[in-house]
Amino acid sequence: MMPWPRGTALADVLARTVAEVEPSVKDYLEVAVVLEIVGVTDDVVRLYGYDDVFALARAVEPLVEMYRTEPLPVPVLPMTPPRGSAILFFAGMFYNLWWVIMLVALFLGGQSLWASVRLPPAIATSIGLGVIFGLVTTGGIQQFAAWKMTYYLLQDNKPLARFVVGKSLFWGVVALLAVASGYTVLNEWLLPQALGITALTVVYFLLIGLFRLLVVPVYAMKRYLTLFAGALVALGFMFGSLWFLDFAGLPRTDATIVSQTVGLLGLIAVSAFFLYVYVYRERSRTNGPDEPPFYSRPEKPRRVQPPRFAVLFHDGLPLIAYGSLFFAYLFADRLVAWWVAASNTGQAAVAAADTVLLTYNTSYQIGVDMALLMLIPLTGVKFVYIYRLSDSMRRVLRWLPVTKPGVFGRWLATFYSRMMVSVWIAGLLFTGVGLLLSKEIIQFAGGDATSLAVFRLALIGVFFFSIFLANAVFSLAFRRTWGLAILLFAGIVANVFLAVNYATSANPSRAVLGFVLSAIYLGLASILYVYTYTGRADYAHYTAM
Repeated sequence: MMPWPRGTALADVLARTVAEVEPSVKDYLEVAVVLEIVGVTDDVVRLYGYDDVFALARAVEPLVEMYRTEPLPVPVLPMTPPRGSAILFFAGMFYNLWWVIMLVALFLGGQSLWASVRLPPAIATSIGLGVIFGLVTTGGIQQFAAWKMTYYLLQDNKPLARFVVGKSLFWGVVALLAVASGYTVLNEWLLPQALGITALTVVYFLLIGLFRLLVVPVYAMKRYLTLFAGALVALGFMFGSLWFLDFAGLPRTDATIVSQTVGLLGLIAVSAFFLYVYVYRERSRTNGPDEPPFYSRPEKPRRVQPPRFAVLFHDGLPLIAYGSLFFAYLFADRLVAWWVAASNTGQAAVAAADTVLLTYNTSYQIGVDMALLMLIPLTGVKFVYIYRLSDSMRRVLRWLPVTKPGVFGRWLATFYSRMMVSVWIAGLLFTGVGLLLSKEIIQFAGGDATSLAVFRLALIGVFFFSIFLANAVFSLAFRRTWGLAILLFAGIVANVFLAVNYATSANPSRAVLGFVLSAIYLGLASILYVYTYTGRADYAHYTAM
């Protein structure tokens, strides 16, 4: 190595070298890395009066700017949602489209998958239980499978994506059969017909559960048009078969059950087709006209050694818990309202020897379900921010010096604050509109005075629950899942305890107060939970990348 001049002259010479090797160094640590790459060692720099390479790097860093061949671009921190926010808003609404269409269409056409207002209470209870059990049983499995599948697809590793989907389908079906068997034993042998009609509940449970398992790739890959197409196909089958059966003179109850089953089978068929297209189909690719015949493309992995599924399952336990507890919380107050309604009415609707534990509460159901519709536009609002979160973090972290982690913490807190302000404003706006038009909305849905009272109270609960959902999705981006599951579990306990007390002391419709108060707890507790880790910039650095 040639001798270098001493003092500032040495730093000047090395600054030119560093600028040629890496003109976009962010701090003295990166300068030290470049110096070591070109052969500068501690023993050498001591000959020129420096303690070590890092001391020399501190002297070199300010001089690199003068020798850059092109100016370093000034970073623009993405503090606001970028262009395309309107598109992202509607995409977020489409993400829940099948839920919305099924819900609205039922109230318009008597075909709600939560049970129809035109069905007898025993049949409506059985259908509602089947749907609730299906969502709770598969909610966590779907969340886990979508998370792992997204991870492997980002690596373009289809074999492992197929492995996760296949294992999730297998164990999901095992879970469905186990729950169906347990429910059958409970309702037929231990508590004969106490929870509705067994066969009807099991059929709806299996149909809903199978659909939720098959639709994993669509949610994982965010195929919004596919969700829209699947919902339209299901509605077409449902209402088409209902019209045909009505025309054929089939009793309305039988026609409703058959048409809902046909609609769900259509939804399952569409989901299975897209599962094959997105996961199992191999697309052939030929060289383009601009590619030479010897052009070499990276080979995609074809034969891989999959990890032990038990290890993946262990890693996914927080998501499995969160996904199932989410639906358990959402329906806890409804089950309480059904239970109290059954206790109040006794055994009037069934034989004297039977015991009724649950009776479908139509008035309560309409009020709560119509309030939940507010979650759909609020999902679109938070989707604009959440969708851009990872890209924004990536850009910021590329610019941010590692020696200044506090800057990232401040940026993350600002981003979160802007998101929450938007969700609060949108939530208050939709709540106000809902309260203003409450009579017209409930009348349109076919509800009564009880439905109206439940709807107005439930709007408050839905507003705070939307705050929790925004915090939950934000936290999931940082893999902070166990905390969310614990919050939800506490919310379920509070929901059931409060709903039972209010419903038994007043009337079944007061069960909505359990949902409202527990939703307020979830909204406020989730805000505090987010603030426990947004200030930990070191954690955010690693999880964001």
